[in-house]
Amino acid sequence: MNTLLTAIGNDRFDFGDFVLLWVILGILQFLAFWIALITLLRSSHYTGGGKFLWFVVIALAPILGGIGYLLVGRNAQLVRP
Repeated sequence: MNTLLTAIGNDRFDFGDFVLLWVILGILQFLAFWIALITLLRSSHYTGGGKFLWFVVIALAPILGGIGYLLVGRNAQLVRP
């Protein structure tokens, strides 16, 4: 079975490779969503309002919201008056 890169390079693209790509992306989306959500709920960095806003972002944009929280939101510094 040809891998995705060699299939594209040889001008041969099998439907199975396309399905495999979408399955991998779906698994990554699923993992990013749940890891971000669990990390957010267990975090002591944010109060209720901050957690709610991040929850909305993660819920409405599962891929970008989850990855965004894991890259930026998890280590964000809060400004306390």
